[in-house]
Amino acid sequence: MIKSKGKSEEIKEKVGRYGIKPILVLLLFLNIVFLIFSANRILKGISVLQYITWLILVLSIIAIPVISYGFLKRKKWGLAYALLVSIIYTIISIVFLVNTGNIILWYPLFILSFISLISLFLSSTRRHFKPIAKKFEEKRVEIEEELLEETEEMETEERETAEEVYKHGEFTLYKKLVPTKSGSSRVFYFFSRESSDKGIPCPLPEGYEVHINKKSGVPYLKKKKER
Repeated sequence: MIKSKGKSEEIKEKVGRYGIKPILVLLLFLNIVFLIFSANRILKGISVLQYITWLILVLSIIAIPVISYGFLKRKKWGLAYALLVSIIYTIISIVFLVNTGNIILWYPLFILSFISLISLFLSSTRRHFKPIAKKFEEKRVEIEEELLEETEEMETEERETAEEVYKHGEFTLYKKLVPTKSGSSRVFYFFSRESSDKGIPCPLPEGYEVHINKKSGVPYLKKKKER
């Protein structure tokens, strides 16, 4: 149950991360456009709406690194600053559209600014900035610890098995359960040069010793004679 929830949370986190990228790209694009526009106006020395132009310049310079870092690191102040900038850009677009009448430039910027503002209120955006619940973080750590323990146990078992398996030259000792006519079963030991699916590798059982078949050269087990 814990593992399934952890996987679900991981999927949600990935979906949220990919869903926020278009909004971040849109915000950065708007900031770059307003930055270029304000810089050009100041360099040209145009005095009309000069204070607004300086405001755009300052906002754009600050917004690019602040919004980028805030979105990528899921900081709530990054979302708050993005909201502030989007509201200001929307208002500025309307002001310049009314004062200059330049529909080709300011109407698209108004639309983009308004879209960015609305997108910041989407549930996917709010979910992106929600801190990961402590319990999910604890479960993630718990799952990682369990996986690490299981991996270590498996490696230990493999090492112990590898050390205990009896080998005679190129041959490995295997064992398997063989049913008898009486309905019970007994352990059958055999050597094989190749890896065998008919049995499992095993150590040399007590009370047995290794003999070699003179004709085939294959080793086999035989009970020790009692002295």
